[in-house]
Amino acid sequence: MTTLTATRTTTIDDTAWDDITRAINGDLNPDDIDETILLAIAQDLAAGGKHVRDAILVTAIDPDINAQEAADMARHPHTPGNARLTKDAIIGAWRHGTADTDRARRAIRLISRIGRRANAKAPALAMRACLEWFALGDPSTAASDALVALAIDPDIRLAVLVLAAAEHGIGPQAA
Repeated sequence: MTTLTATRTTTIDDTAWDDITRAINGDLNPDDIDETILLAIAQDLAAGGKHVRDAILVTAIDPDINAQEAADMARHPHTPGNARLTKDAIIGAWRHGTADTDRARRAIRLISRIGRRANAKAPALAMRACLEWFALGDPSTAASDALVALAIDPDIRLAVLVLAAAEHGIGPQAA
């Protein structure tokens, strides 16, 4: 039996992932991340890069994700180990309400900086909405950001998902 694994080409290198995870961990001010890193992430998001988006979101909700794991999730999202890591982080935070709100706020600051680039505004708003809903338990702000994202780009599925969940009172255990 052949196992297919996808490798995603991204211009976000290991040093960038170190900075991203350090910022989310609180070891680096998100405002101090180099503009070239923010631009690379913005370009990836604008091109429909869901794997980089997902790696950042998972890093924001799981303090055990390190820079190498985040980079691997973005580059090889469908390998069994990375798929399991992503699933375990999301399900664990969902069932046990273990998302760290400080981590989420730092990630939102980073994502807000990424979203200042016009080409990444809608996906960045959807990412913010996801963390506002999932980690902060703030469905009102999440729905607002999701609606703005959808007004910019009606095909942002993450925004659709967050909006539907927020409007129907669906959220993690801690929310």
